[in-house]
Amino acid sequence: MKRFSMKYFIAASILFTVLFVVTLEQIIVISPWYNLRASGTNAMRWATEGATMFGTRRNKTFTVSRVTRAQSRDELDGLIVRKRRRIDFFALTLNCSRMAGCTRELRYIMINYTNGTRLRDVFLL
Repeated sequence: MKRFSMKYFIAASILFTVLFVVTLEQIIVISPWYNLRASGTNAMRWATEGATMFGTRRNKTFTVSRVTRAQSRDELDGLIVRKRRRIDFFALTLNCSRMAGCTRELRYIMINYTNGTRLRDVFLL
């Protein structure tokens, strides 16, 4: 009888361990997106950071012309709360010979964890 109950205990412990790991790998949204002030200094600083990051990838120099949207939300990643920010902005290429083709619309995503880790990405919209 002890072997029979031990099988169930092992199966149940494996099941709960798998469910616990799967639950921790999901990202749970704590709050919806809320708007930040697009003309604020933080949004402009983040947009400038995104423009320089995009410029180093393309081997060009970009400057921020205007920030169209800045948003933030809190998420739960495992047991760590993180803050995700996304900034949409227009960037101009310096020394561009075309009149209308120098403007790029970019999105800069920044994820800040509570332990100080920071992930960044920028891409064209």
